Amino acid sequence: MTIYKIYKITSPNTEKVFIGLTKTKCYKTQAQKYYNYYLKWLKDNNYVYSLSYEIFKVKNWEITLLEETNDKKRKDFYKREYEPYLVRLNQN
Repeated sequence: MTIYKIYKITSPNTEKVFIGLTKTKCYKTQAQKYYNYYLKWLKDNNYVYSLSYEIFKVKNWEITLLEETNDKKRKDFYKREYEPYLVRLNQN
């Protein structure tokens, strides 16, 4: 059975929230990977863009595990819970 980790990336410098899901044993490793991609994206805007970058660019980000589950669709629950704060494309 696959166990998914649902996590959020936040910063005290913004109300925006990024909700993620990973099969990686350590969810913090996944966030660090996204942060490394963000640093590459800063150097080359042609690099793949992730909505998590909206949190990384305001600094002091942190990652919090919300839940471990075998239900991949459980992420939708958190998206609804954090709806007003979710990072979106073209959001100011």
